[in-house]
Amino acid sequence: MNVFQSLLISFIHLFFNDKNVSHRRKPVWMNDRAMAALRKKKKAYDRYLRSRDGRDYIEYAKLRNTAKSEVRNAVRSYEKDIAKKAKKNPKAFYRYVNGKIKGRGAIPDLRNSDGSIINENLDKANAFNEFFSSVFTTENTAELPKLPNKDVKQQLVYLISVLRVWMY
Repeated sequence: MNVFQSLLISFIHLFFNDKNVSHRRKPVWMNDRAMAALRKKKKAYDRYLRSRDGRDYIEYAKLRNTAKSEVRNAVRSYEKDIAKKAKKNPKAFYRYVNGKIKGRGAIPDLRNSDGSIINENLDKANAFNEFFSSVFTTENTAELPKLPNKDVKQQLVYLISVLRVWMY
């Protein structure tokens, strides 16, 4: 093993110690008030399960509603904070937004113009292609203006200079 590898391994062990890794169990929006309300609700629910008393259930129901309200307020406050800082920290904003996206579902079955049902993916793609090609118009490409050719090397030098300024 050369010197570089041994230095790299020692730095990894020094700065990325496995013991220092924390596993966050609560959501990022959870604040202390919401957490306290949830703890009180859980204790009241456990008390109700042990006693099965109506008064304990009423107490639990009140704490349940309070906890629900506190959680909603915490989420709303976090979302407002993310939105307020979206210009300064777009990465956090998009991380939150992309976490909320459920994912793209499958395209449901379609009806063709003649009323028949399309359920194969290739047939769906062809149906969409047919529809969108009928909606959009084709442009006359013969009358497009001629643009001057730019030197690729000049563009790369400019791009590298912009990246250097941006990085430092």
